[in-house]
Amino acid sequence: MIHRSGRTPPLTEKQIGQVRQFMYDVCGIDLNDKAYLINSKIGSLMFRLRISSFDDFWHRAMTPDAAGDELRYTIVDHLTTHYSYFWREERHFTYMKRLIREKKLPCSASEDGTCRVWSAGCSTGQETYNIAMLLEDASREGILTGSYEVIGSDISRRAVREACKGHYDMTDYVRLPAPWRGGYMFHIPGGCEVKPKLRQTVQFRVENLLDPAPSKPYDLIFCRNVMIYLDSISQRRAFEVFHRSLLPGGYLFLGYTELMWDIPGFTYIDPSVYQKTGGAP
Repeated sequence: MIHRSGRTPPLTEKQIGQVRQFMYDVCGIDLNDKAYLINSKIGSLMFRLRISSFDDFWHRAMTPDAAGDELRYTIVDHLTTHYSYFWREERHFTYMKRLIREKKLPCSASEDGTCRVWSAGCSTGQETYNIAMLLEDASREGILTGSYEVIGSDISRRAVREACKGHYDMTDYVRLPAPWRGGYMFHIPGGCEVKPKLRQTVQFRVENLLDPAPSKPYDLIFCRNVMIYLDSISQRRAFEVFHRSLLPGGYLFLGYTELMWDIPGFTYIDPSVYQKTGGAP
């Protein structure tokens, strides 16, 4: 029943456990300490969909048909974090440009010289566009002599839709270095927009980073501030994916709060930066 307040009653421990297990099975996210979040987000979603019974809601979500698929995607959208902004942890971009300038990326020795970068868990796309801006700058300066490809992926369809639009508010705009504001952004009412030419250099897709689609190996993978939502088992799975997905000598960037000293197959080389074993640092 929906209360007169317009809210659904709190979920039981068993129901919260069902939601936790679903999120863990689907994307490896650990919500063990997030009962309040689950209550709030699922209750709000049930109210919006005018479904008064959790059992009815869950039955619809777990039904293997188009409506069930849609509801499962919506649950994931509501229970994943979509927080990002431009020029976040900017030291990583400085370090990335140094790697390009010093010809330390695997692409420097490859046949086609194409630099490939994966922004895993890209949220609403700011990080992904930042990477493209840096690579475009490097191309214009002549320090990146080959072409480049940038992939942004996230398990949330809602986040990926926003990333594809490339529309952001003014607080994002002012964080960018001045040359990037003028070179890659338009002013629009209430905010800014990534210029079409840069948007065309980036490909976004809905994807679980623990089970990505096959792709050519990458020179760089950015997966920042995602590991904090995964338990140790899911983290290990993610690192195995990243190791398979990188070229020998490729680089993995994690968030500043995700400092890890011992990642199998990787060498720690700088704060939150790791190199796949098999290439000279």
